[in-house]
This record gives sequence, structure tokens and C-alpha cells, in this order.
Amino acid sequence: MSFIKNKQGIGITAVLGIVTFVLALTTTLFAVTINQATLVKKSLENTELYTNNVYNLRTASSIIENDPTILDDELKLIALSELLNINIVQPVGKTYWQLTNDDLSMPLTSYIEYIPPGSGGYLEFDELISDATLFENLELGIYAIPQDLYILAASQFYNEFISTYNVAPEVTSSFADIMNHASINEGSFSTRIQYEAPLSGTFTINSSTTMPIGKVLVVNGNLTINANFNGIAIVNGNVNVTDKRNVDGAFYVNGTFAGLKREVYGNTRSTFIFADTFNTGDPLSSATSLYTFTNFLTFDSNKIYVGGLFTPIIDDALRNNSNVVFQHITTTLTLNDGVPLSLLILISGSGGNVGEGQLLSTYPRKE
Repeated sequence: MSFIKNKQGIGITAVLGIVTFVLALTTTLFAVTINQATLVKKSLENTELYTNNVYNLRTASSIIENDPTILDDELKLIALSELLNINIVQPVGKTYWQLTNDDLSMPLTSYIEYIPPGSGGYLEFDELISDATLFENLELGIYAIPQDLYILAASQFYNEFISTYNVAPEVTSSFADIMNHASINEGSFSTRIQYEAPLSGTFTINSSTTMPIGKVLVVNGNLTINANFNGIAIVNGNVNVTDKRNVDGAFYVNGTFAGLKREVYGNTRSTFIFADTFNTGDPLSSATSLYTFTNFLTFDSNKIYVGGLFTPIIDDALRNNSNVVFQHITTTLTLNDGVPLSLLILISGSGGNVGEGQLLSTYPRKE
């Protein structure tokens, strides 16, 4: 009873303090809500503005692609600029045009370049090897390609691969970049990357191996294949295939790909070899098709070669006793085939289906 008798009520000072606290808290919450609503509104407005400006630049590129003469007509350029609220200028001494939109504090920029008929142009990789007319016109089955294509192809494929499978995406531009990325991430992404850096300098496959779909073998060194192999391999060194082996898949080789004797390429699927040098001994054969992209190639075979040979200089290709059947790809390629899907290959002008007039453009970006 003494406890109840001695309990004192809350003083007026305490009551005022509580009321003040509640009012302050309410005011703060109200202010935060208003600020958040304002930020959301601003964000939506900026997103809408960005989307509209991207659309305007892409629309301009599309219009110019349909009518390239706009680039030579000052009145048309002015009309197009005013219509889409953009600036279209050609920097002094440059062959490309710059499209900008100044509505943003950091304007968006897109670049375009028109390649007139007969001056060459760019082909996407899948277009190059699926073009029946091109293969029919191949001189000795050989088509000129850039000397660094095997490096460009390796980088582009690896970039597309790690982006598709979310393997710590990072832009690579060389075999060294690929090796560095694979060594750092193979532990966390072991289902996608098998990284090998043998102390001896050579990684050897001694038993029949089929790489899982969505996984690549990355070797920082040489690769020796002593058994059947089916998969995708990126090798910062040389590849040697020994006697009587089936070789299927895609290979990116920063050196020489050497088939020593009696290997069969493309036993179960089309095979692609990107290398500095490709050479093989007798007899070379391909059950489906083999496509080689190298700076120098040579083989001596009395068997049938089905596919295509691509090298920078036709005279660099040495062939003996070979029955070559030039065959374009008839299926739709995917990343699982081990080839880059967005690789542009510069083809020198020679008329025909390459260089009919193309417009190259970049996606709008902040600079």
C-alpha cells in the first residue's frame, strides 16, 4: 500500500516534453515523406527525359540509315535536328558524325558513320559464315580477315559469356585480360569457368572430355589433347592434338593450333578454331564442318575438308592433296556453340554483297 500512496503523477514539464517530442517526430516524418515523394517524382522525370532523348538519337540514326543522303544535304540535316531537338555535326577531318542531345546536364552522344557502296564494310560473324553466296565466291575457300581477329574474337566471346552467365562481368580486350579475370573468378564460378595454370606450362587432357554446356576451359599455358575433346577452350599458348582424336567445339588460341595426325574435326558439331597459326597433318577430315580463322594455315591431307578457311592473305594458305568442300553454316548459332554473336568483322571493299552501303552507329551514352 505504501508503494501506491507514494507514487507521484507526471509533472507538467514532462508532459510538455513528450508533446514536443511527438510533434517534432511527426513533423520530421512528414518532411521525410514529402522529400521522398519529391525525389521519386524527380527520378521519374529524369528517367522519362533520358528515355525520350535516347529515343530521339536512335530515331535520328534510323532515319539516316534509311536515307544516307541526309548527311550531304544541309537543309535536311537542319530539319532533322530541329524535329528531334538534337545536334548533328561532323568533326573536322573525321569520317564519322556526332549526334548529341543537350537537354540533360550531361548530354547524350551517339556516333554514326556511313560506309558507301564498294568501299568495304563490316559483317557480323554469324553473317560471314552463314552467307551462301559468299562461300560460293570464295577464292580457294579463303576469305581475307583482320590479322588480330583471333584476339578480337576471344575477347568478344568471353565478354558475352561472362555477361550472359553473370560471372563478375568485366570488359576484356586481350588473352592476358581473360586469364586474369578467370584466375580471380574461377573459385566463385566453378560451374562456369575451369581455370588451369600448370606449373609445367602445359595442361594435358588424357581422357575423353566433354565440357558442360555453359562452361569454358581457360588455360594459361599450352594445352595437349591426348583424348577426344568436346567443348570450348581459351588457351594462352599452343594447342597440340595427338593421334586419332575427335575434336569438337570452339578454340581460341594465342599461338599455334597443331593437329599432328589423323584427327577428325567437327565429329558431332561444327568446330571453330581461332588461332594465330593452324596446321595439321594427314589425314585431315571433318564429319560436319570446320571453320578456321588464323593468320597462317597449312595442312597436307587427302581427306575431305568441309567448312571454310579464313586468313588475312590468300597466299599464306598452303594446302596439298585436299578435297575442300566450302560449306556455309545452315543452323542458327548460339553462345553455346562457342562463338561471339556480336563480333563485327571489317571486310575490305570488293563490291558484291559486302560494302553495299552501311551505316554504323553507337548506342547513346553519357560522355
